[in-house]
Amino acid sequence: MTKKYFNSIFIYYKQNFMRYACFLSRKHCDAEDLVQEAYLQALKKIKTLKKTDSFKAWILTIIRNLYFNDWRKRSKIEFINPVIDEDKLSELTDNRFLPDKIIFINNSKKELRKALLRIPKFYRNPVILRGIEGMRYDDISRIENISIGTVRSRINRGRKLLKKQLRLIVCEDRLNSFKKK
Repeated sequence: MTKKYFNSIFIYYKQNFMRYACFLSRKHCDAEDLVQEAYLQALKKIKTLKKTDSFKAWILTIIRNLYFNDWRKRSKIEFINPVIDEDKLSELTDNRFLPDKIIFINNSKKELRKALLRIPKFYRNPVILRGIEGMRYDDISRIENISIGTVRSRINRGRKLLKKQLRLIVCEDRLNSFKKK
């Protein structure tokens, strides 16, 4: 792969890389640093990319590893709050991500984000990668470093938990609206 071709593919997927980096780091400036560092590492190791591997999954894996390596160095525990692009939520590539289309239509993006934050990270990451990023199971498997069966299981359980959380949020909102009256 030539450097020019590498750059064109990287630029094509850069929004996806930024979105995932923001999801991990919660800060736009940190996300930019992650993407830039991933670019440099990938450029150095481009020869290790097999033709059968997905370029996007490979870079997302590098971003994930960079983030967690840095996180371990800082050795402080913080809650990972995904930053989800408002426009991207309305353009979900895989509507099966949503537990129930009717619930999604009746809920705002804010409620969806709130529900996503309430499910455990190990379910949330695969659900977001599949539903919002539209990634294949084998790519998610590589990024999360788990088997494809585990990916499918976590997405299924994550969707069920998300559906439950969305219903709870709707009930909470209705209850709060009655309290205000």
